[in-house]
Amino acid sequence: MCVEIISFNAELSPPIYGLPQTMQSIIREVSKKRQAAIDFALGPALGAASIAIGSRIVLDAYGYSNRLNLWIMMIGRSTANKTAPMKDIYAPLYKINNRLFDEYSAKVELWQQPSVVTAKQMSWAMEVAYYSQASQLRMLVNITGSSNTT
Repeated sequence: MCVEIISFNAELSPPIYGLPQTMQSIIREVSKKRQAAIDFALGPALGAASIAIGSRIVLDAYGYSNRLNLWIMMIGRSTANKTAPMKDIYAPLYKINNRLFDEYSAKVELWQQPSVVTAKQMSWAMEVAYYSQASQLRMLVNITGSSNTT
């Protein structure tokens, strides 16, 4: 069995010159500061773009509607410094996600809280039910003609 071992070579890095200038500068800055291969910054950058697009774009092909989704897999040795660039690039998305989750949690908590209005409404509903039952009982007595006043 013949196995070929390929080591990292800067010439084999994917070209990023076709990406928007802002994305290129982010990829280069993260790669330089984290001393990681451009690949390990490019993958998460494309994944972050896919997350930001979300389900806004739908591909309609041959009668099937599919939302675009980009999966990223980074392969390297455990000491290849894959995690740090990924965390740096995803940090703004995590921040937005945490803020949105906090807003959602506050709304859920407010919705689950019993309020004074609800207690008053419950008291009022019980009174209405009591008087409604009493009037139904009186109507029943009047209809049947029976009474206990003998």
